[in-house]
Amino acid sequence: MHYTLWIPGLLPAPMHPGEQHARALRDAVTALRLPALEQLLARGRTTHRPGASLEHALLHQAQATSPTDTPNIDADELPAGVLSLAAIGETADAHTHWLRADPVHLKVNRDTLQVIPATLFDFSATEAHALIQTLNQHFSPALTFRFISPQHWVVRIQPEVQSSLALTQLRTQPLSAVVGQDLQSHLPSGPTAKHWHSLMNELQMLLYADAINDAREQRGAPVIHGVWFWGHAPLPAWISTDGGTRTHWYSDDLFVCGLAAALGEAHSALPQHAARVLPSQPTAGRANVVLDTLRHPLAIGDLHIWHERMQQLERDWFAPMLEALRREHIGMLTLIDPNHTRQVQIETTRQDLRRFWRRIKPLTHYLPN
Repeated sequence: MHYTLWIPGLLPAPMHPGEQHARALRDAVTALRLPALEQLLARGRTTHRPGASLEHALLHQAQATSPTDTPNIDADELPAGVLSLAAIGETADAHTHWLRADPVHLKVNRDTLQVIPATLFDFSATEAHALIQTLNQHFSPALTFRFISPQHWVVRIQPEVQSSLALTQLRTQPLSAVVGQDLQSHLPSGPTAKHWHSLMNELQMLLYADAINDAREQRGAPVIHGVWFWGHAPLPAWISTDGGTRTHWYSDDLFVCGLAAALGEAHSALPQHAARVLPSQPTAGRANVVLDTLRHPLAIGDLHIWHERMQQLERDWFAPMLEALRREHIGMLTLIDPNHTRQVQIETTRQDLRRFWRRIKPLTHYLPN
């Protein structure tokens, strides 16, 4: 069995400008003692690839194992809307475009508006449904917003307005890429960018005046200022449920579950511990485990939470996986840290663990310069 752990933020580069943040990050890494991870990094075979988001990296890997000979996928746009529907067992109409439209809070700093997704604070299904109803009363039928979960929404764009929005030329960025970043630097781009910016401003005004947000503001909870549009691409033609390597996916992420469903591969909720996914005896096959708990703390500069979650990963995943590799219950373990600066991949087999001459080094040794 070949297990691949996808862990964005495992070996991070500073995400905010200034020497102070870089120094704080290095101090947080220096304070970590993770023996299992350190051994995997020292004994495994490391390769570096161009930077990409987790979503793009997963899509590229799925294409690489596809039996269909097709051109490369779009380097910019993602089919996040249609995959979100696939995650709940639905298929998008071929003539209708779907985008993700995730609710966000905008934190006012001195010179910027920092994007904070609703996944980082309490936001109920009741509140989400009420805000979606407000949006649909105003924008439907041209735009119809739909609830997937409190923190994840999609929007359907009717065919008659698609050409005026120039969707084929629209470029958006995944919400994961803009968490903690300045809103103005990551807005949609393309020939109709000004229209999309106006639409986002209209949404902000509509939501700000809503009673749900009034109640949230009164009790000191983050207000839902708007939605983040991203991922309008159609499902790539190469995605098929026919043939290819069968992989079991473990993740709670909507995009990941949708990709597995579209590929016709098994997917399960992410367990808290590796023991729930490891076989008791050697077996064939592949598994992708998406451990996406580090990206958001890094993005908002919460290094204390990032430090704690690294320790949890060591206890619940790295140490059990290393032991399973030693016992030959699994044949190979791959760790992948996809990020926008670079992608790091570490492959380790049981034979690699015997390379005792490769000295174990602290985690700071593996950080990007």
